[in-house]
This record gives sequence, C-alpha cells and structure tokens, in this order.
Amino acid sequence: MANVTISSMPALSTLVGTTIFPVVNINTNYQVSAAQIQTFCNNTANNITTQANLVANNAIITTSVTSNSITATTLTSTNFNTTYIGAGNAIVTGNIRGGNISTTGNLSAGNISVTNSVYFSDGSSQSTAYPNKTKAAFVNPGVPVQVGNLQVQLAPSGNTSLQLKWLGTGNLTLAGSGSFTLYNDGYPGAETLPQNITTLVINNSGFTYISAGDDFNIGADQSYWVLVDLTSTYAWRITAVMGNQYATPAYANTMIFVEQLVP
Repeated sequence: MANVTISSMPALSTLVGTTIFPVVNINTNYQVSAAQIQTFCNNTANNITTQANLVANNAIITTSVTSNSITATTLTSTNFNTTYIGAGNAIVTGNIRGGNISTTGNLSAGNISVTNSVYFSDGSSQSTAYPNKTKAAFVNPGVPVQVGNLQVQLAPSGNTSLQLKWLGTGNLTLAGSGSFTLYNDGYPGAETLPQNITTLVINNSGFTYISAGDDFNIGADQSYWVLVDLTSTYAWRITAVMGNQYATPAYANTMIFVEQLVP
C-alpha cells in the first residue's frame, strides 16, 4: 500500500460508505471502509468518552458516559457523569451527576446529584440542599406552589393573601405564627406586624386562607409563616413576596417559597 499523508486524507464532509481508510497496526496494513466505521460507531459501547458533545437519537450505553455535553432523544445508561445533559427522556439505573440537567420529558434515576438547583418546566426550582422538601416559583394568583401534599397559592379573588390546600386524606389542624410587611405606596418605610393562629383546618375540599383578614395591596409586600400540625407532626415555612399590583393580572409573578421542615 502506498504511503498516505494526513494532508491527503479525505475530508469528513466528503466521505461516502465506500471510502477506504488505511489503517496501520504493528507494521500490518488494513483497509477499513467508512461504512464499517459508521457501523462500529453506531454499535452499543461499554464506555463513551468525548471531549465535546455526544449527539444521538438514541444513546444506549451499558456502563458509563463521560462527556461535556449530551443531547439525545433517549438516554439509557447505568451512569452519567457530564457537565450538561439535555434530553427528551433520561433513563438511568445508577447515578446522574451534572452541573445542569434539563429534560423536556422524563428524568428517572437511582440517584440524581446536581450542584445547585433543579429547574422545572413551569419555571420553578428546587434546592438540592433539601431535595423534595422545598420549592420556589414566581406564580400568578390562583396558581399553587406544591411541596409534598401541601399547596400554597395567592388568592385569585377576595382579599389578596395566602391560601392553603391539603391534598392528603382527612384534615390537618395547623397552628403557628408569622408576620406580614406592608409597604406604603409612594412613601418611604414599611410596617411589619406579627401574627399567630391557633386552629387552622385545611383539607382537599378547597383552598383556605391562612389569615382571612390579610389583604396585601402593594407590590413587594411580604408574608411569612411557620406552621405545624402536632398530630401528624408536619411543619412548614412559607414565604411570599407580592408581585406588581399594576400588572395584568394584578400581583402577577408573586414569589412563593415553601419549605417542609418536618418530616
């Protein structure tokens, strides 16, 4: 076989299945076609290591993936260790570790390790410090933020303040304390007042005001509560910052943060 220099190798963009590659291994020459290389690359592999991106309709790896970026319709592997995963469905029997993990479909794994937060398609996020126990979101009135079986929303009508709904069975009877901060429209300063409740019954029949008399009317007004049910030993911390009262709808993009403290 004639000597072949790198400069005379065909460009990747011009390759066809019949293109022949010269291969040298321990002084033995082989000829491998581009079609054979393509078949080899498309086969299931035990390990795939890339310095840049892995792009595929279906990536099926029996052992592990290490890559800067993975984009695929479906990812199936034992372990992923990557900077960024973007996929329709990521199905992992072992662990996922990444700086950013984004899926438009389903994310399923034995363990998911994310550096900072998990972001959901509705724009909300969840802290990785307390997985499945916290959630924060900018929402409009009548749109609940849910942690476990507790939903918290800004009332869509009537007095503008927080409401709760329990999605579990039976009733919860809550007690606790908090505060609300009212800002003076057009004037400097604010007023913060303490609050407490001793008996607040919530269930799955509908939303119930935490404090029916509260009526926030200025953007950036704040509501803060720590509530417990001593019978079922639940406890939550709830914070809300009112959105712009002049927006459409009024108080759009109110920030609600819910944290389940116990259990």
